[in-house]
Amino acid sequence: MDFGSSSIDLSLIPVSEPPPGQVSNFVDAESISWTVRLAIYLTLPIMAIAVVLRAYVRLQKRQVGIDDCFLVLGAVSHSIAAEKKTTFLMPGFHLYQATAASYCGFLMPYLLHDAFGRHSWNVPMSSLLRPWIYKNSATAAALYNMSAMCTKVAILAFYLRIFSVSSRACAFIWIGIVLITLGYLASTAATIFYMVPHHGDGGWGSPGNFRRLNDGLGFLNTTLGGFGVVTDTYVIAIPTVIVSRLHLPPHKKIGVACVFLIGFVSLGCCIAGTALRAQALVADFADSWLNLRVQALSVTELNIGIFCACAPIFYTLLKTWMQRAGSACCT
Repeated sequence: MDFGSSSIDLSLIPVSEPPPGQVSNFVDAESISWTVRLAIYLTLPIMAIAVVLRAYVRLQKRQVGIDDCFLVLGAVSHSIAAEKKTTFLMPGFHLYQATAASYCGFLMPYLLHDAFGRHSWNVPMSSLLRPWIYKNSATAAALYNMSAMCTKVAILAFYLRIFSVSSRACAFIWIGIVLITLGYLASTAATIFYMVPHHGDGGWGSPGNFRRLNDGLGFLNTTLGGFGVVTDTYVIAIPTVIVSRLHLPPHKKIGVACVFLIGFVSLGCCIAGTALRAQALVADFADSWLNLRVQALSVTELNIGIFCACAPIFYTLLKTWMQRAGSACCT
């Protein structure tokens, strides 16, 4: 399709044909963009508070480790400044300005327009002619991969701290770290290949750019979702197998239990998101109704995942506060 044709009014053409019995509605069709906004409003503050508390405890006790560094990288990937241009990914690729400097911030421009939460047959083709949509999508996809990778590596690095006495446990942990790192880096490279316009395409949102994105990104997203499910399960399974065979202090067992239990929430979101990605691949990849449901689950998965990595620190905080409360009562 020639998007630039002046003989066709693209504001009257839907992104996809409506199903039988349905009529395109470009005015006031039902939208689910509120679901992603709700996911951001509920989980982002929880994640931010958890990261701040973890940083406070680790700095106060001077116990900063490699797991803290990766967690910070994961949080920064989830909250990276939007105004700084980035050219190392590919020529012409940069971080587009958004209202909030975060992965969630890159999603907000879509969410503030209810039209992007409608079924594709209720969205006019002219809405796809906005370069910032493609720029934001590419940036958000790269930030998602980096945040997921760093968060999972941070949890595995935490396991290295508490399972260091077991060479077998360390081997499984390092295998996970290598596979997760390589997998998400490969996914990021593939995402950039499909989403960033190539030389001769005509720029962001051009017919060539749109065609490549529409042809390959659906399968890539489904594959990434499956990879996320496998790696989440791997990260959760490690303590289950190992803890029963080790004699750990109670506070370490509590920390691992927190990671294990909260990790199920993140895993559940990842499984549901993968199922929706597969549904979008079979049905209609361009249907923003499905895609925004995936985004809502992705936001929840990332924020809960980072919170999960911070959960063990809450035991230390609770213990400290109880000791102080006990001391205050005695005096």
